Amino acid sequence: ELADLVHRVVVEQVALMLGRRPEEIDPGSAL
Repeated sequence: ELADLVHRVVVEQVALMLGRRPEEIDPGSAL
């Protein structure tokens, strides 16, 4: 689903900016 892909990319970018792991930003999105 495109929305899921976009959401993951945004979470990863936010995680990079904050210096955190994506799982910390959005625990439900971890693969």
